[in-house]
Amino acid sequence: MNRVILDPYKILISHDAVYQSPVSANGELLGPLVGYAGTYVNDKGEKENYVGSAYFNMAKVEEDSFTRCFFADNLACQIKEKFSISLVLIGAPMGGIIFTVTIADILKSRATFFEKKESELVFNRHTLKKGDKVILVEDLVNNFSTTNKMIKIVTNMGAEVKAIACVFNRSPYDNWEGIPVISVIHKSAPEFKQNDPVVKKLIEAGNIVWKPKAEWPRLKAAMQTV
Repeated sequence: MNRVILDPYKILISHDAVYQSPVSANGELLGPLVGYAGTYVNDKGEKENYVGSAYFNMAKVEEDSFTRCFFADNLACQIKEKFSISLVLIGAPMGGIIFTVTIADILKSRATFFEKKESELVFNRHTLKKGDKVILVEDLVNNFSTTNKMIKIVTNMGAEVKAIACVFNRSPYDNWEGIPVISVIHKSAPEFKQNDPVVKKLIEAGNIVWKPKAEWPRLKAAMQTV
């Protein structure tokens, strides 16, 4: 019997989870742009969000049992190949939590998670012991801003982060600060400062969606216009 090989990226597309800004005949972005969580300080000393032309809506796949298990099994197999030690899986809210539980069930590992209290990450519901070996689980990583906060908390508790696991690695890196990044899909997507010539006209025209999940129909409609 022939084995069917599933393409993870095509699975995202089939679940309506991918947005890519259309482009003109000469390659110019037509928008809308999307806002990212990562921030930088502009020339005026103000904090601004990076923007980009692509967005991957992992909420579209995490709610489907078959798809979630497909991605979780892939990550579980990679983790099992790399580590033979007892591990604690810690999920980042909110997307990473559901994948953490699914992966931990496969590996028979401890499943824990961070919570958000007043926009701050906290680790209150569960406990870590000094010397615990930890894998941080997120649905998607990009600039590792949330990851950095988790690493700091885990390290301060005396545990050790052995790897970062995610369904989609949108960054250009396969390791972060010496910590390996394990992913099902690794597809780098550029992000821009808002004054970058590539996106400046679209920013000035207000052709940007700051909350992509909330305005997903608008983004998907834009993809059909070209």
